[in-house]
Amino acid sequence: MSRPKFNSTTKTVVAIWNDVTKVYEAWDGVLTTGDIEIGAVELKDGDSDTRADIESDGTKNALFVQANDLDIRDLTSASDDVSVTTLKPDGTNTMPSLDTVGRAGFIKLTDGAETAAVDTESRLVIRSGGMAGASTNGSTQLTGANTWVQVPTAAPASDYVLVVTKENEVGVMRWSFENGGVPGVANGNRLWSDDIIFNLKANEVVYFGSTDAGDDVNWTTKIV
Repeated sequence: MSRPKFNSTTKTVVAIWNDVTKVYEAWDGVLTTGDIEIGAVELKDGDSDTRADIESDGTKNALFVQANDLDIRDLTSASDDVSVTTLKPDGTNTMPSLDTVGRAGFIKLTDGAETAAVDTESRLVIRSGGMAGASTNGSTQLTGANTWVQVPTAAPASDYVLVVTKENEVGVMRWSFENGGVPGVANGNRLWSDDIIFNLKANEVVYFGSTDAGDDVNWTTKIV
């Protein structure tokens, strides 16, 4: 067999035997091959010889890595429960399990004593126990034309609801949260309706006035 000859005298050439043409040919360095199968692959701890347990899982041969501290892997049916232990500010751990909350289909909004409700229009309704406090009724004459008069006569020392109704109206009635100035077109709010309702903090009052000194209003209070 003759020695292969190439025109290049300044380069090192690698020749390979072509079993089809039966001659040596210069190799261009490119390998053409099909799929390459890799044998067992290990994932090892860099500081020891501890290796991860890796297996194929399912019909798709998906990669399955088993973690010793992942307890959820032990769930085998829909009835299994996943519990979460969380310490509350008072030191207790009475948080319900995730399974219980998930199956309920909703979450309650509560302060521990009262629970918020949703009405038929999907609006949030929060009840705080209603108005169970004391109530007071009274009547106040708007003495002096264009003069502010306090309503109610004595404000409750707790948050309350005030309802004021026109009893006698000859002049033009106005109201205000502040009693400065003289009631008039540039000061105070016109009392257009026959009654008006206020939600007030403890010790707060409202002021009423009229262009006629003979007008008066009736009012009632209810502590919430």
